[in-house]
Amino acid sequence: MILVTCRCQMPELARIYPCFRLARRLRRCVHGRNLCLLPTGIRKMKTMTMVKKAQAGFTLIELMIVVAIIGILAAIALPAYTDYTIRSKVSEGMVMAEGFKTLIAESTTVVELGANALAANVSVNAANPTKYLTSIAADVATGVITATYNVTNVGAAGTLVVSPFVKPAAAGGAITLAAAVLAGTTGAIDWACRGVGGTAATAGGMTAAGAGTLLAKYSPSNCR
Repeated sequence: MILVTCRCQMPELARIYPCFRLARRLRRCVHGRNLCLLPTGIRKMKTMTMVKKAQAGFTLIELMIVVAIIGILAAIALPAYTDYTIRSKVSEGMVMAEGFKTLIAESTTVVELGANALAANVSVNAANPTKYLTSIAADVATGVITATYNVTNVGAAGTLVVSPFVKPAAAGGAITLAAAVLAGTTGAIDWACRGVGGTAATAGGMTAAGAGTLLAKYSPSNCR
């Protein structure tokens, strides 16, 4: 027999080991503690039970739940990440278009518009000017810039079309830059960018802007 110190306030132990119930009734107290005699065999059974509980792992259903959660998260996150990486590559075309826009915005006559658009075109390589673009060019008659994307490197095919407009100081809607320089109309320069969508251009009053072919989900927010 082994002498084991126990607290009789623990009813769960009292249910397992009869000696605890006996100790509760007798209230034997040695040095201020409740004591009971616990057979060696019962003590060994208790130790083995604790070891088995410590060694227990995940059940099959728990593992299946974890795998299912990971699968759901992957199904949601991977497409969103793919779209994000494509949009980041598409933005390079808009960065390059800024140089074109600066030159074209200086045009005040038809002749200047053609010359400035030509100067912008020769400032970059005609074919594959960057890793993500197969071409970017401005129309010498209208100043409209078209960026064509490399489907292999970007992950999506299509074009973005950036069109210049003039918003006259007098009341009225925006007119194309080509029409403005031809008529001698002056005003603030604004740009409409379009892929497949055209919500942003329409909201800016530039409904005459030409459309590109790049899907809206890959386009910058101002080109959708």
